[in-house]
Parts: sequence; structure tokens; C-alpha cells
Amino acid sequence: DMSGKPEIWVMNDDGTGLEQLTNEALYSVGPRWSPDGTKIAYLYQDSLSTAGAGFPAELWVMNADGTNKQKVWDVWGIGWSEAQITWFDNDEIIYRDASGGVGTDYLRIVKIDGTNDRTFWDDDYCVHHPDFYPQSDGGIIWGKLVYNWYAGGGHHLGICVVIDGDPNSKVCLTEEGWYLGHGFPRWSSDGTKILYTDIYDDRGTEPGPYDKIIIMNEDGSGKTEVPGIVGRKADFAQNDEKIVYVGPVDGTDWSSGSAIWIVNIDGTNPVRLI
Repeated sequence: DMSGKPEIWVMNDDGTGLEQLTNEALYSVGPRWSPDGTKIAYLYQDSLSTAGAGFPAELWVMNADGTNKQKVWDVWGIGWSEAQITWFDNDEIIYRDASGGVGTDYLRIVKIDGTNDRTFWDDDYCVHHPDFYPQSDGGIIWGKLVYNWYAGGGHHLGICVVIDGDPNSKVCLTEEGWYLGHGFPRWSSDGTKILYTDIYDDRGTEPGPYDKIIIMNEDGSGKTEVPGIVGRKADFAQNDEKIVYVGPVDGTDWSSGSAIWIVNIDGTNPVRLI
């Protein structure tokens, strides 16, 4: 929100080449690169009366340089401040839908030209923060979906994986934290590891002091904290050798403001990009 409201910006992974791609009436958030890197999908809300999580939004796509912006679809309950979309392939986008009300969140998929909107994955409660890892077998696209899952009543947030939409393949790899414990899972570029943020560490209703970034194997084993880092909303970078994340400006205290950082995967050499 460097422009005074949330907009989409891009930069090189060394912090150079900062460029603003959107300049709309209100919110443009949640950008995701297409697999081939030529397009960016994002969410847009243009009404102050409906701004905020759980209200209507629009799914848009633009070229990587900000040109050719096109509306794809109307969505509901998307949560404008969170990462609720992911690409299936270069032509289709998976998005969270909660039009049925609280506790009915599920994932739908739509082509970027706005056609063939349909159900992609329906869990038994809430589905958030999806990330899809596409694979190909004889030209047929399938893959692995990782997402946050809210269990009913207790608001336990865990990270689950499902293979090729098969309900019998669903495995929940974590289930800790009372309110928003584990969030924003992301696949590594080879699909063998998952990175996520442990936001709430004490099973309470207030943020814990740690905001840890965790990496684990795709089966949930080998959970390892990236040492010395306070951060959230992280992702793999530079062929999985680094991690980019949102952290405090001073590196430790959120009251100093938020910044974008990049760090080696072992936690060494953190560099603030902006």
C-alpha cells in the first residue's frame, strides 16, 4: 500500500526495478504469477461499502507488465487481504468461494476468459490459501493441492494436501494453533517441500511472539524452522535457495512497520528489499 491503498507492484528479487502495475479506485490485492510468468492474477474491489474480507470481489488477469487488464469472474467471500487464488495451469485459475456463508468455503476453477466456472475441491468445512502444483502425464494436467483447513468449532487451522482431487488422498500435515496457527502454504519449485508460516504460537487469541517460517517435506515430515527470522506470507525464491517474506522493518518488531525481505533458506544473510 505504498500508494496509500493496496495496489499491485513488481520488482526484481534484489529490490531494483520497482514498478506499480495497478492504480484503481480501491483494492487490488493477492497477486499470483501464472506458471509461465507471462500473466498475473489478482483480486479487485471497487466499493468502500463492501471492502474487506468476506465481501464481493472480482478476479482479474493482466500481463506481467501491467497491460491488458481483464476481468475474469465475480467472486464472493474471497477475503481481499489474503492469498485466496492459485493457477491450475496457464489458462485456468483456482479461487476460494464462500457464497454459501461461513463454514461453506470451497474452491472453484474458471478459465481466464471467464468460461467453464466449476467446482474444483470441496472440503467438509473451510478451505483457505490454496497453492496448486501442476504436473503433466501424457499431456493431461493434474497435480497436488495444498491449502489451509479450518476444523469446525475449534478454529484449528492445519495444512492439508490432496492429490488430483481424490478425497481419499487427503492428508492433513499439521493441526495446531487455536485461531490462525499455520497459514499461507507454498510448494517448492520441484513439489517436494512445503513452506508455511506459524503465525500464532501459543494457542491463544493473540499473535504469538515468533511468527516463524517453517519448511517441511510434502508428507509432513522434517519440519524445520528457518532460524532467526520473524516473518509471514513467505514463498520460495531463486530455485528454492532463498525465501522471500513479509517481516518487520527492523527485522524483529512489528511496531516498526512491515517490509519485504529475502533470506537464504538456512536463515543467513537476510536482506530488506523494500
